[in-house]
Amino acid sequence: MAILFEQLAFSEQISLLLIRYGLIVVFFGALFFGETVILSAAFLSAQGFWSIIFVFLLAFFATLLSDSVWYLVGKKSNTAFQKFRERYGGRLPLRFFSQHLSPPPTHALLSLLFIKFLYGTRILMLLYFGSQKVSFRYFTLLNAAGTFLWLVTILLIGWLAGRGYDALVPDLQRFQYVFLTLILTVIVIKLFLSWLGKFLLKK
Repeated sequence: MAILFEQLAFSEQISLLLIRYGLIVVFFGALFFGETVILSAAFLSAQGFWSIIFVFLLAFFATLLSDSVWYLVGKKSNTAFQKFRERYGGRLPLRFFSQHLSPPPTHALLSLLFIKFLYGTRILMLLYFGSQKVSFRYFTLLNAAGTFLWLVTILLIGWLAGRGYDALVPDLQRFQYVFLTLILTVIVIKLFLSWLGKFLLKK
């Protein structure tokens, strides 16, 4: 319950910042906070605050930058992650990654796409990628493809939620409930991703 209230307060703050400062919050929010900001921005784009194309471009480059930083940190911390792999390498998603980091490229792409949908494991797995023998160029190309697919999914969910809200709520009542609908949408998706990540890690 405490986590739910924390997510509620955080999502409300993000929404207010987006409305007040605009697209610059999308970039820095995606850089540091990920899907919470992206979902909120997509929802608000459906309300006519800004173009979904601008949201996509800013979120795309911010996510690539963030992922690259964690990858490079992992590359500098190879020894620590070798010990981590020895201890936890038999558990998902690490076992999955260790089997698919090498060619063919579609397997590594699937790995990078997989971690983006597992809330709470993304940074750890990017560090793990960096600790392996994966070149930065190879990682960047595959990560760009994975980020593209992930962003399309996340933005589509947020945008459709915003459009559905437009259809269900009359104009006179719209702004009375916009924050509540937006916040609940973000919380439900994040709780599901959090549960999915914990479920797979227990396997």
